[in-house]
Amino acid sequence: NDYTEKLHSAFHKGSTDADVALLLLMCSKLEVLHYCPPESFEKTLVHGAFRFSSMGPSEAALSAFNSCSETSLQCLREIVLQPARWDTGVKAGWISLESIGLAGGYAIRQLTPILQLSKLSILKVESLCLHSPHTQYLPKMPTLRYLSVTSACFDSTGVSRLLDQCPALHTLLLYWGHPNWCDGIPTWDEISAVIARKPNDIRCLELLHVDGATAGECIGDMQDAGSLRDFTVTSSILFGLQYEHETIYNEESRLTMILPYSLQILGIVQADENDATWHDQVLWTLMTDARFKTLDTIVVHRSRAFSVDVKSSSWELDASDSTRIVLQRET
Repeated sequence: NDYTEKLHSAFHKGSTDADVALLLLMCSKLEVLHYCPPESFEKTLVHGAFRFSSMGPSEAALSAFNSCSETSLQCLREIVLQPARWDTGVKAGWISLESIGLAGGYAIRQLTPILQLSKLSILKVESLCLHSPHTQYLPKMPTLRYLSVTSACFDSTGVSRLLDQCPALHTLLLYWGHPNWCDGIPTWDEISAVIARKPNDIRCLELLHVDGATAGECIGDMQDAGSLRDFTVTSSILFGLQYEHETIYNEESRLTMILPYSLQILGIVQADENDATWHDQVLWTLMTDARFKTLDTIVVHRSRAFSVDVKSSSWELDASDSTRIVLQRET
């Protein structure tokens, strides 16, 4: 077997890559893995270990490594992939796709052996492209229930394909990264519509973008997302930018027209301090709408106090400090 020969040779030469690959192949009961892939991840022996495991190696192929198992890596249920180094050419705190060799159409293809693990239920990935030309390489992931993709780029067609391939998904976190990585901006109205109409049982959803990135259109009608309980969203994605949109985006009843009645928790990040009073009126309309009877918590991440007096209502200001406001329905 070519792979075992390369692994054997590299191991005896003191290769760290071989050490890690061999260790993974020996851990037949490994369930959780946090890993920082190096550049050109697809060329590493560690990547080969995932490929090797997913192909179901024979005992003969593993004879050189008696501690390895045919079921190596097949018990993995949670994987966190983070870049191994920072690229100082992009916004501080954000990672370039190229920094781990996951640029363009190669991103998903390079991760395929990992995505094909039979028990994978939790996957957290930084720096991944989910634009539609590349999501054709997504394999079926029937056991995946939690997916977090940060420092990423995506479109509605790519998200649609992702949901089709992950029928058991109930938690989805999509964090749009640096806008210069891929052409275009996220079409949040189309992305939210895709999530709402898919049969996936999405209960927890986060739609965020890096501070300072072009927001694109704000979300549209999501009332068909009847399983959604916990929704965290960047302020401009939820409210839109007041001066850019037509009258409907400025109506105080906007959120009651687009959010699902099943919602229990609403989180708003990167809230615009300048539009705080208007946003509070929109939120107040939502809070007092009888159709949203399960909504009991709203968290707004901003420094300005909530401008509406809630004392005569069923809501109370549960906590407020210099960074956030927490509104809680009285029980």
